[in-house]
Amino acid sequence: MALACLIVGCEEARGGGRLRSELPFAGASVIDYQARQAAAAGAKYIVILVERLPAALVAAIDRLKRDGLRVEVARSVTDAADHIHPDERLLLMADGVIVDHDTLDRMVVEPSPTVLTIADRADTQHWERIDATHRWAGLAMLDGALLRRTVEMLGEWDLQSTLLRRAVQAGAAALDAEAEGADPLLYIIDEDRTAQAIERAHAERVVLDASGWPDARLFAPVARLLAPEALMRGVHGTVLRGVGLGLTVVGLPLAVFGWFFLAALAAVLGGLVDSVGRHADGLSLGTRRHWPLWQRARLSLLAALLAIVPARLVEQGGGWGHGVVAAATLGAMLSLALQRRMGPRPPAWTADAEALLLLFAPCALIGQPGIGLALAALYAFASLIAAQWRAVRAAAARPRG
Repeated sequence: MALACLIVGCEEARGGGRLRSELPFAGASVIDYQARQAAAAGAKYIVILVERLPAALVAAIDRLKRDGLRVEVARSVTDAADHIHPDERLLLMADGVIVDHDTLDRMVVEPSPTVLTIADRADTQHWERIDATHRWAGLAMLDGALLRRTVEMLGEWDLQSTLLRRAVQAGAAALDAEAEGADPLLYIIDEDRTAQAIERAHAERVVLDASGWPDARLFAPVARLLAPEALMRGVHGTVLRGVGLGLTVVGLPLAVFGWFFLAALAAVLGGLVDSVGRHADGLSLGTRRHWPLWQRARLSLLAALLAIVPARLVEQGGGWGHGVVAAATLGAMLSLALQRRMGPRPPAWTADAEALLLLFAPCALIGQPGIGLALAALYAFASLIAAQWRAVRAAAARPRG
């Protein structure tokens, strides 16, 4: 059966006036993040149990539905149970609880009933106690039948705690969040200050597929620092990616005027800001359906920049060889992109657009853009040869039928 998710959003935050679920987190709200995380872990639809619907929660639910998530709002425990089929697997997420993706992924493959636990010690006293040595870490794998049986006998009792007790009484297995050296991020968000600290901790765990070594080694560490700060100030990933694209556009007229170093610098900065935007989207679990369009737009602009440089050099008295070198570089990079898509992963040092920019920029700074083009071409062809050699070796290593 499909996996459903029940998120409880009834508790008031510290200080009163707001619910935990509506506190700002990762550029949206806690409930926003919980729902997107559940969907990313495989939940086909999400039921949010709330006793009241403040404007922030209504806006969050609208955002989730706009992004294609199946979300239902339950105003009572009976309503929540009616949305879950008795045979369905059910992921329960406690009020205001945020966990890291690895811990959640471990949880959703467990059989029902299973509860996530942490050891009872001084720094875990704010988590609900299960027994003398364990506390509940805010996640449980249940099923619709247990939910319905609990609702039938619930009365005025708290659903979240009662479900936990019923699961434990039913012989629920315990999944230790810290087993085998795991380093989980487990938090209950009950005030703005807590949310900000958790955002920064989560940003360190965001791992995206890097386009090449400049992105992995240079841009990503900076992006992990800046992405949560941007989200806290209401600057979302889409805005940052637009700024990155704009910086790359600025590089085109700079190249036309022959200011090649400034053009390359603008394009490199555009790549950095784009990386911050991608990490902001990754941290907030925003939709990624437009990511290929952003990438194609940036690569198209960089290809235009590669075409402008030799054209300007020819105008300045350089030979037509510059155009041949630029065309060869573009051809090598297109072949390398195809090789990346179809063959085994090339070596980590191979060229990408950002790496070519970083190689070209110092040469442009010292007034030798022609040498920069030549070095970029050599780097591109060396990368292509290495990628093809790896593909040949991988093909030779396959068993023949």
